[in-house]
Amino acid sequence: MKTTSKKTLALSLVALFALSPSVIIAQDDLINDAQGVFNSDQIDIDGQFRKETAADRVAKMRKKLEEQNEQMVQKKIEDIRVRNEQKLANQLQGAFNGQQIDTVSTGQAAVQKVEVKAPEAPKAQEKKNKIIPSFGVTQFNGENIDGFESTINAGIQFENMITERIAVGLGVQYTTMEITDTNTINNFGNNFGFNNFNNFNNNQAEIDYKNLNLNVNGKFFLSADAKIKPFVGAALGYNRTTVEYTKKPTTFNNFCNGFNCNNNNDVPSASGSNISGTALIGAEVDFTDTVGLALDVRYTKAFTASMDPEGEQNQDERVLKSIGKELEESDQASLNLGFIIKF
Repeated sequence: MKTTSKKTLALSLVALFALSPSVIIAQDDLINDAQGVFNSDQIDIDGQFRKETAADRVAKMRKKLEEQNEQMVQKKIEDIRVRNEQKLANQLQGAFNGQQIDTVSTGQAAVQKVEVKAPEAPKAQEKKNKIIPSFGVTQFNGENIDGFESTINAGIQFENMITERIAVGLGVQYTTMEITDTNTINNFGNNFGFNNFNNFNNNQAEIDYKNLNLNVNGKFFLSADAKIKPFVGAALGYNRTTVEYTKKPTTFNNFCNGFNCNNNNDVPSASGSNISGTALIGAEVDFTDTVGLALDVRYTKAFTASMDPEGEQNQDERVLKSIGKELEESDQASLNLGFIIKF
């Protein structure tokens, strides 16, 4: 029995060894099948296969790079904070010790952002030429003239800005005035011993005054880049003046018979030319780049007088030249408002 059992055991072992390669091979196939399942494409809930694409791999790589970059930035910030804390600690220590300690760091500086400003738009080219038509009023005051005012006072100027503050130009000014004269007529009668000459009501005469002024002028502006620009200036002018009767006194004409008076129908007149100087002060107001307003006050005084009544034989012309001389030698103050056109 023992011998039979031993034989049976021996046969079993031989059979087992004979079958062992097949068992091992079967186990290997099972493991490979399991790994294939794990390595196979994933199946979504809806039962579809999901395979990783190139875009997914790039997204993973970008995410990993972002994480690395964030860690690097945090490290740089921490390094800068540590250096600043160390520098502050050294300064405090130096202050306590009565010394000033400067630390030099050789670490890499933090990356700084460079802001590039957009180029400014070029400024519009300033218009340097001006035309200034103007109008105003002129008052005459002199030895025998008190508060005579002009009827028309109009002009036009052409100016050029040679610098930001200095302008030079040419101007034309035309002034008229109507004068009612009684004193010269009455004084003439009194000079001949007719004291009752003043009692005549029709001794009044009307005289027309005209003046054409051609001038060169200059202005200095107290400010350049402003909407309101005050200025001071001066001008040198050439004047052509005419005075003439528009109405002669009837009594004077009747009286003048035999006294070298011009009592015919001719209109007596007298004219002359002189040079004058003008000082002005005012301001210009710019509304836009091309239009604006100008306001100025002027004082004019003649350097010469061309009308001289002395030696004049004709009494009409003597009276007119006397009035013309008074007006030439008078102080003239004017207020002018102008409209500026730039080009």
